Amino acid sequence: VRLTTPQLDLTTYASEATVAPGNRFAVMLSITPHEGMHVYAPGSEKYRVIRLSVEPQPHLTLLPMSYPPSTSYRFEPLDETVQVYEQPFELVQEVILDGSLQAQQEMRGQESITINGTFDYQACSADVCYPPRSLNLSWTVPLRGLVFGSPRR
Repeated sequence: VRLTTPQLDLTTYASEATVAPGNRFAVMLSITPHEGMHVYAPGSEKYRVIRLSVEPQPHLTLLPMSYPPSTSYRFEPLDETVQVYEQPFELVQEVILDGSLQAQQEMRGQESITINGTFDYQACSADVCYPPRSLNLSWTVPLRGLVFGSPRR
């Protein structure tokens, strides 16, 4: 899915085309701030830091979010330095689909899993800080069953 806002371009996708119970996979966000824009990275206290919030659901475990290194941005008028992203970057949210027998039984007959989330950010240029925004996101990943049996020799 590709989204464009006045401040950035966002492409989002799942790392796998299909998943099975017990699989570890990720939902990915490729973010490109527009020319002259920056968004706030973890460590910025006065501004809304970029964040992906994933709605909890049964059989899905979220691992800690992976953030890329940020850069320091010096804003002279307020005499402050903040952590930002000005260049294209990716956010990676790894998830594990429960592989327990109970989870497999509960997912039996289900054709896909849908993960819903919200991407929050605040973007600024050298002159203007825009109001914080939230974008609703969704990933639907087809489910496949586990394959049992002996490996071929």
